[in-house]
Amino acid sequence: MTRLSSRSRSRSGILQVPSSKEAMGCRGLKIKKRRGRHGPPSATGFKRARVVEICIKEQGYEGSWYTARIIDRVHADKYLVEYFTLYTDDETSPLREEVSLEFIRPSPPCLPGTHLRPLDKVDTWFNDGWWTGIISKVLRDGRYVVYFITTNEELIYDRACLRPHCDWISGEWVIGSKDDQSRLASWRTNCTGKEEGNETVCHTDFFNGMKVEVRSDEDGFQGSWFAAVIVGAAGNNKYLVEYETLKTDDGSQFLREEQDASYIRPVPPTIQRMYPFSRLEAVDVWYSEGWWIGYISQILDNWNYIVYFRTTNEEMVFNHTDLRPHQEWVGGQWLSAGKEHLAV
Repeated sequence: MTRLSSRSRSRSGILQVPSSKEAMGCRGLKIKKRRGRHGPPSATGFKRARVVEICIKEQGYEGSWYTARIIDRVHADKYLVEYFTLYTDDETSPLREEVSLEFIRPSPPCLPGTHLRPLDKVDTWFNDGWWTGIISKVLRDGRYVVYFITTNEELIYDRACLRPHCDWISGEWVIGSKDDQSRLASWRTNCTGKEEGNETVCHTDFFNGMKVEVRSDEDGFQGSWFAAVIVGAAGNNKYLVEYETLKTDDGSQFLREEQDASYIRPVPPTIQRMYPFSRLEAVDVWYSEGWWIGYISQILDNWNYIVYFRTTNEEMVFNHTDLRPHQEWVGGQWLSAGKEHLAV
């Protein structure tokens, strides 16, 4: 990983964040097995395929978190994980390593519409991971100056590269820091204990203003998810949502409708996929104003893919920038999807 201190400083004394691939120069990194203290996520630990974040405490990497998936449990307090943005030295495959449970946490919740102000603690997307810093100044152009305590340096970021900082403490998300004990009361997943078949049914409590995705099962739209915002509760486990990309028939305003909670899920955690998708891998495809579930059937040149859609038995060509790794919201947690055997 390129440390923050290795960047050249501007005349103002504030570091400008490099763009595109330069800002993501941590490929080829090998990380040693680590031990330390970071409260366990739960009494039962993490399940296979769970999307998590890994804390790195090595010198020069303090305050950074990297997205990974759980591959297997290798010991009572240790897991084999596979990173989404870190690679082996030859860059042929994602990096895998064993990590102590103390350094693993779930993916933080999405906090929609959060207004960031000076002195707010934030996570910044830099060098393929999330780095903890503090907003020192809000610029007139809408960008933010972020100060990093570990390196005593500042960088400028767009809002899209920031998220509110949360700490995972005793199985709860806490806003800001360990000194700020303001609980995320509106973000919780409650398991009712009611069983349907062989599974326990879990319900997510959605709150006004929360960004979500809504599933459509209408003819021609099966397997699609559309971005929306919770407007209010409608009773009987239903919510009034306003879509972010779908409009009314006359096109004058964004469509609002009531949806059952079973058709609503939180926004999946962002996974910056910087290496090619594999054949038969499940993906979400941005198409016709929504995300559609498909499978990579063929890998083409120039980061293009042929994607197979099971619901319509069709194939289409998409670029890497139109895809995201497919994740499933199961039992109140995000699980990454694997490969499938398809007859295409």
